[in-house]
Amino acid sequence: MNKLTKSKFRKYLDCPREFWLAHHHPEAFDRRIPPDIAFRIRQGYEVERVVKEYLIERGDLEYQFQKTVQTERLIARFDVFVENVEDGSYIYEIKSSKFIDPAENTRKNVRLTRLYDVGFQVFAAREAGLQISKAFLVTLNGEYRLGGSLDAEEFLVFEDITKEVESLLPEIAELIEEAKELLENKPEEGFENLCSKKLECEYFKFTIPDLPHPTIFNIPRLHKKKASTLLSAGVLDIRDVPDDFALTAIQKDFVEFVKLDQKVIDKQAISDWIDALEYPLYFLDYETVNPSIPEFKGMAPLQQITFQHSLHIKETPESEVVHHEFLSDGEGIPPRDVAEHLSTRIGRKGSILVWYRSFEMGRNREMGELFPEYLDFFESINERVVDLMEIFSKKLYRDPAIAGNSLKAVLPSLVPELSYRGMEIANGAEALSRWYDEVYKAGDNVKKLDTLDALRKYCELDTLAMVKILEVLQEF
Repeated sequence: MNKLTKSKFRKYLDCPREFWLAHHHPEAFDRRIPPDIAFRIRQGYEVERVVKEYLIERGDLEYQFQKTVQTERLIARFDVFVENVEDGSYIYEIKSSKFIDPAENTRKNVRLTRLYDVGFQVFAAREAGLQISKAFLVTLNGEYRLGGSLDAEEFLVFEDITKEVESLLPEIAELIEEAKELLENKPEEGFENLCSKKLECEYFKFTIPDLPHPTIFNIPRLHKKKASTLLSAGVLDIRDVPDDFALTAIQKDFVEFVKLDQKVIDKQAISDWIDALEYPLYFLDYETVNPSIPEFKGMAPLQQITFQHSLHIKETPESEVVHHEFLSDGEGIPPRDVAEHLSTRIGRKGSILVWYRSFEMGRNREMGELFPEYLDFFESINERVVDLMEIFSKKLYRDPAIAGNSLKAVLPSLVPELSYRGMEIANGAEALSRWYDEVYKAGDNVKKLDTLDALRKYCELDTLAMVKILEVLQEF
């Protein structure tokens, strides 16, 4: 009999259909773990190591690590377990993410997911005959800043969540029964009660590979009742939505654009946007990584380490574009080195073009705060940042062939001769993981050099892509 684990239980909560599919058709899933997810898993192990060392040194209880229990239907492994304390046994669940204050009305769904995780562990332990009296959640203190060395007592947050978990146990018991029952049957037919992926769910991709695209579930903020009304009328393809069906202005605009099935370009608005740019133009992109455990003085848990920048500069409308770059070799303090190099390349006037401004501006603020000698410089940059993505996110340029507003989505449509295909490093997830593991924590110097070369090529293409996209837009 296939036993339910915490990870499978969470999959059931996230998407019952994918939960069923993973059990009956595991071949439907790509077994490769994405590099950013693999990185987070490794970071989890590092946090577990810190917790283990801290508890052993504290020495107040007999701590056991990675204890496993199983029943006829459940398996649970506890990050930390304390057996037979005066009032029973304790379970500790370790998360390599920040503490969420239950008193604040933020990230409630994330916190609830954590409670279900611990609740499953407690339920399984009790079903295995253990008397669990307390349950703890161990997370990271987001207010902590690294000093000379890691202070585990300040870095970690131990939270007694026993009462909250106890209140969820009756529901968890029902959910476990439902999950086991589903495996013996099939998911409900139709398109009701979808998970957050809607029809991008692996279940639908596997069982109905010829689904139309886009569907009514791609309509922005379409209410569940309206989706049900359309489905009842046999409408799934957006192109079949009746012209007189009640939609908001934004929804109607989206449906009409899909039906039109051709580019819509506001040439005047794009021209006005470009005319507002000030030369020299700086095309800027960062690569970063955010380890759970802060690596450098003054940094917080999960704070981004900016380790690379690519910068293309166009001094005048007539001048050639010049490329500058910096990539940390893992020595020194990477964000300080990035700041120092960048400050000698970007002047006090001129537009700074980026793709998705909140990310680059966030890194600028962080580097300014970490290194006050560069605060004025980064404030000056942020005052001049211009987001090239806005041309597409604000619908000045619309193309049915472009799925989304990311740089990698836009580039093939406007500049097909440039491509990330075939590159050794072809996305940010690979970049962060490879730099951290193969450069910053390098053990193999040959591999390190190869990775540095691949990182340079990847980041340079990001800013070159922006240069070429702007050149296309300037032709209107």
